Amino acid sequence: METSLSTGAPSTVESLTRQRAQLQDWLGRLGEVGSGVPSHVAERVRRDYEERLRSVTRELSEHRDSLVAELDDRRAELDDAEARRASAADDLEEARLRHLIGELEADAWEARRPELEAALAAGEEETAGIRAEVERLDALLREVPGGEPEAPAASGTPVAAAFAPEA
Repeated sequence: METSLSTGAPSTVESLTRQRAQLQDWLGRLGEVGSGVPSHVAERVRRDYEERLRSVTRELSEHRDSLVAELDDRRAELDDAEARRASAADDLEEARLRHLIGELEADAWEARRPELEAALAAGEEETAGIRAEVERLDALLREVPGGEPEAPAASGTPVAAAFAPEA
């Protein structure tokens, strides 16, 4: 099942996160640069920023479930990729051991080694790419109100199954 994230929600969440940060910055700067401006004008601008900030925060919250689903899917892919990488590493080490013992002669080892090393490198590259996506999605989730994931699981990949209520 395809989530809305696969069709662009991460960029929506990223955009909303940038908007929220900009509004927070403007609100912070409003007090600094407000001198010399009539107080009713400064208050009108403050109310506008605060309302826009509430709206962006509400919209961010609406994306939490799809972001969690996408993150869970990528974590499952990461687990599979890590298993394939580990298998490729084991295959390489097994062939190396068989060569050291003498079962595989030097030419047979040299013939197999490039293929085994390439499989391991491909597994490491795939794992790194998926891990980067998991980290990106996890960071996005932390930006969504109520989207703080639980502590990392024993496997080393974070779990975002439960969220603290929004303060």
